[in-house]
Amino acid sequence: MNTKLQHFCRRHRFTSSIALLLFIFVFGSMGLVVVNGETLEPNDSHVVSLYVDGRDYTIPTRAQTVGELIDRSGIAVGEHDSIEPGREAKIEINQFRVRVIRARPYVVRDGNREFTALSAHTSARLIAEAAGLTLKPADKADFASIDDLPLSEIGRVIDIQRSKQVTVSLYGSLQVINTNATSVGDLLIELGIEPAPDDDLTPSRDQELVNGLQVAINRKGVRTLAEELLIDPPTDYIEDLNLTLGSSSTRDPGKAGKKVVTYEIITENDLEISRREISSVIVEQPITKIVARGRAAGQIGAEREQLMMIAGIPESEFAAVNYIIGQESGWCATKWQGQFGRCPDFYEDLHSTSDSRYGYGLCQSTPAIKMASIADDWQTNAFAQLKWCYSYMLNYGSANAAADFKQCLGECYSPRTKTTVFKKTTWF
Repeated sequence: MNTKLQHFCRRHRFTSSIALLLFIFVFGSMGLVVVNGETLEPNDSHVVSLYVDGRDYTIPTRAQTVGELIDRSGIAVGEHDSIEPGREAKIEINQFRVRVIRARPYVVRDGNREFTALSAHTSARLIAEAAGLTLKPADKADFASIDDLPLSEIGRVIDIQRSKQVTVSLYGSLQVINTNATSVGDLLIELGIEPAPDDDLTPSRDQELVNGLQVAINRKGVRTLAEELLIDPPTDYIEDLNLTLGSSSTRDPGKAGKKVVTYEIITENDLEISRREISSVIVEQPITKIVARGRAAGQIGAEREQLMMIAGIPESEFAAVNYIIGQESGWCATKWQGQFGRCPDFYEDLHSTSDSRYGYGLCQSTPAIKMASIADDWQTNAFAQLKWCYSYMLNYGSANAAADFKQCLGECYSPRTKTTVFKKTTWF
C-alpha cells in the first residue's frame, strides 16, 4: 500500500499540491489551527513569543495565562528557574513575550567563607540569600570586581561586606542597629539624631564604632515612650524591552524598614495628659522593591495602526494606546461596562449615556456622553472614540504615562490629578 501511494504521488505531484492547498484553504477558512493537539480558533487564541534556552519560538496557543502556556508546552522549569512575566500573567494580545530564565551557579564570598548558589536572580542580594545567607539591610552584597577574577568567573562571584552591630539606648528605648558608620558622630548623622544641649551622650562623638559598642542618649527628668513603626519599601521601576507592555516582573521584592518614634510624656498627677515627639529615627532602612515593566509593543495589527496614525497619534505611543484600549474594551466601540465576551454588532441602549456608573466604548468613557464632543455618531464611530480616548490619555502627559499609571497598583501618583491615590485595580 505504501509503495502504491508513493508511486501515485510521484506521478501526480501537481494534483497532490492542489489537494494540499484545498485542504489548507478549507480548514483555514474554518479558522482552525491544530498545534500540539490543541484546536485554536481566532476568537480565543494568541500567538506568543517564547524565549527559552537561548532560542526564540513563536507559538500559537489558547492558553489564558503564562502558567497555562508553560504547562501545555511541556517545558521543564526547574525549582530555581524563573518565568517572566509570572505564571499568573494574562495573555491578551498577539506577540506577547514570555521568557524562561535558567538558574546559574554562583559563588558567594562572606569573609573567609564561601557558599554556592543556584539562582535566576540578577540581584546580588537575592543571590546571596539563595545561598542560605541572612543579610541585614545595612549589609552590602555586590558582584566581585572583574580585576579580581578570571574571565570564566566574571559575573558569577558575589562579595558580602558585613555591617557593624551596635546597641543604641535612645531616651530609654533600646535598639540594635546595623550600620556602616565609622564613628559615633557618623552614626548620629546617619540616624538623623541631633541630641539637645542638655542631653547626655556616651561615648563621645569621635569614638570609633566597633561591633558590640553601646551608645546612649538620655534626657534627665523626662519620662519617655518609644513606638516602633514599619516603613513600606519604595518601588523603583525599570523599563524592559523583553517584556510586553502591560506585563511586569518583580526582580526584587524589597523589604520593609523600621522607624522608632520617641515621645516625651507630659503628666499631671501621674496621669498622661499629652505627649510630644522628641525624635524619629530610622533604625533599619527599607530595601527598595525593583519591578521590571514591559515596553515591547506586541502585535498591534495593521488596521489599528492605520487608525491610530490617521487620528494623529505618534508611533512611539501606539503600544501604550493599544494596551489601554485592549484592557478597557478589547477594541470594541459598542461595548458597555459589564458586557463580556462578544463585541455587540450595533449600539445597544442598555444604560443612560449620562449615567456615571457605566463606561462605554473603546476607553469605557464614564459617562458615555462625554464622547459626543467629538462626533454626533459617537456611539458607533470608532475613529471619533479613538480621538476622545487619546485626548483623555494626554491628561497624563502622554499615552505612555497613562499606561504607566494604569499598570500601577498600590500607592500611585496621578499626573492627571497631581495627587497620590491608592489603586486596587488597573483603572486610569
